Amino acid sequence: MPYQVQLSPHAHRRLGALPDDLQMVFLHRLERLAADPRPPEATCLVAALQVYQLRVGDGTLVYRFYDAVRLVYVTRLRWCGAFV
Repeated sequence: MPYQVQLSPHAHRRLGALPDDLQMVFLHRLERLAADPRPPEATCLVAALQVYQLRVGDGTLVYRFYDAVRLVYVTRLRWCGAFV
C-alpha cells in the first residue's frame, strides 16, 4: 500500500513557482516516494526523526515519513538551477 504524500505550505508554494516541465519532474519523484520513502539515493539527515534529503536534478526535497500512518511529508523543496 503506497504512502500518502503531503507538501508543507512552503514546499507547495515553491512547487507552484516552478515552470511546468520542472513541476512534472518533482511530481514524478513524489509519486516514486509514495511507493518507497527510503530510496537508496536518499540521504538521512536526522535518523531519530526520519528526516531525509533527496536530490532531484538541480533541486532537493527534504521530507519526513511516518510509517504508522503511511505518510510522506515534504517540508522543503529547493531548486538551484536557472530557469531556461
